[in-house]
Amino acid sequence: MRYILKSILTLYLTSYCPIPEAGFLAGSVNNSAAEVDLTTEGTMDWVQYGDWSLNRKANVKPQISNYMVIGDVYERQYNRDLRPMTWTDGTPMSSESNNRIGIYVDHLGMGFSFSVPADRTERRLIVHVGGWNSGGVLEARLSDNSAPSYTNFHRTINGPYDLNYTLIYRAVAVNESLIITWRMNTGRGGITLSGASLQ
Repeated sequence: MRYILKSILTLYLTSYCPIPEAGFLAGSVNNSAAEVDLTTEGTMDWVQYGDWSLNRKANVKPQISNYMVIGDVYERQYNRDLRPMTWTDGTPMSSESNNRIGIYVDHLGMGFSFSVPADRTERRLIVHVGGWNSGGVLEARLSDNSAPSYTNFHRTINGPYDLNYTLIYRAVAVNESLIITWRMNTGRGGITLSGASLQ
């Protein structure tokens, strides 16, 4: 009798009280310095950080936020990135090639943060960062905490370097966010941020 009641209760709970689907968040990284075509890469939205005006994909609803600086420092512009960027569908600069501009900070614990929308639709975000004579940690987390955060500690590299993170994610709820942070955690150089794209 107890077994029958337990079976009926289990059937009721699974039929009328379904377990919420989990979110999803996975990441990978490469150190390619090959040219990035933001127009091709960012079918939904893209941004290029570092020019005096924020360049982004034209004629779409903006989805990638502007950056915020983490820590009590000021970001600075640089124009010697190993990884050139190009685009043909931007605003305010409609097209560009061989753009090597980005922003940097050069203090331990400091860095950058930005966000993109998250809901039940699976999306792919590519984040272009780097640095010189430093190591960094990139963290991505869903605002509804429906999946474990993605964290990557990158070892200290002497000289300049570029990193390209690909993040695939999906939240359980609507109107959520994927929040990205990139911080300097080792070395005596600095870390950089130059762009992101969403597809």
